[in-house]
Amino acid sequence: MKLLMNNDMIIFRDKDKIILDLYKEHNQVAINPEFLPVLLLFRSPKDENDIEDDRDNFTTYSESEFDAIVDEFINKHVLIDSEGINEKKLEIDSLNQSTRYYYWANRIFNYEKYETTYHEFMKLGSQRNIQPSVYKEYESKLKSIPLPYPSEIKRDLLSTILYRQSVRYGITKENVSFDAISDLLYYSTGETSYAFDNGMGDALFKPTATPGGRAGNELYLINLSNTNLENGIYHYSVKKHTLDLIKKGDFNDIMFKISGNQSQVKSTKMMLVLTEKMDRIIWKYHEGIAYRSAMIESGAVMQNIYLIASARKLGVGAIGTFRDDELDKLLNINPNNECVTLMFTMGVMDKNKDRFDQPSIDKYMEEDADERKQQSFPNN
Repeated sequence: MKLLMNNDMIIFRDKDKIILDLYKEHNQVAINPEFLPVLLLFRSPKDENDIEDDRDNFTTYSESEFDAIVDEFINKHVLIDSEGINEKKLEIDSLNQSTRYYYWANRIFNYEKYETTYHEFMKLGSQRNIQPSVYKEYESKLKSIPLPYPSEIKRDLLSTILYRQSVRYGITKENVSFDAISDLLYYSTGETSYAFDNGMGDALFKPTATPGGRAGNELYLINLSNTNLENGIYHYSVKKHTLDLIKKGDFNDIMFKISGNQSQVKSTKMMLVLTEKMDRIIWKYHEGIAYRSAMIESGAVMQNIYLIASARKLGVGAIGTFRDDELDKLLNINPNNECVTLMFTMGVMDKNKDRFDQPSIDKYMEEDADERKQQSFPNN
């Protein structure tokens, strides 16, 4: 028997332990970090002679301790018999493990059959009655604010692309105008055209590429201190080109905590939250294709947000680290069919600062010490 690390396992650290996630078995094993070097000896298949050689060269543990660790790995299915495993899969490629885990977690559990256009047409026609709407509207909105008609931006494309940047600290106290808000929302996720297809049903087209006309992206605006707009959480209605207020209040502290205490959130005027309505895309495509399409679409929207901000001299900075559960609750979204992909800070860019202007390390440490005094997560 040749022993090998389980190829269906993700390794990550959690505080003072190493977690071995056997995701196909829905089982996690916690081990002492000191045992990890023993496990990593089995990145390629080892027979009994190999193990004896490794044991002799491995002086950290006695022979009996080494064997006990290996036996425990076998009992927990962390080490498996490599016999019968495809030769190409015998070497553990840790880089590709995360990709394999993504597909395991997000795709359908059988072979994805790619259909002809004719079969896709017939299938979608038969399930037209369950097609999710390409528009999201809030019936319980507190008020609806019409946005100005999008303006014609005359800055040339090349300059816009070259001056695109993440601006995290160069935000002024100046209000973001309604014209700028309108341009940013419309040219990133607004409706440019609509079509109805006998096979596909409703199709919505936007300034960014969208999979199969399904237009999965939604934008939420959280006003923190822009004084020409009531503080609160707004949803951008693509259908009506309006900002719909869904929650009133001061969400400065909550957004600071949700973003993992990132200091740029303290100085921003407002924030954007980008989501993907997965149910719209999955209605047409298999799960694996749908998730891939949604991530591509989200990246395209992010680039448009940056380019429009660059043309309008706004400072935006993408944030990919946030507390998903808390943000879902704050936006009242159902994580089973809608997921947050990105957040952005946003404000009028300070002409005297660039992307490299940021607080000193002493300022960071001072702010961190202040925040440690706040132990509880604020209620929304």
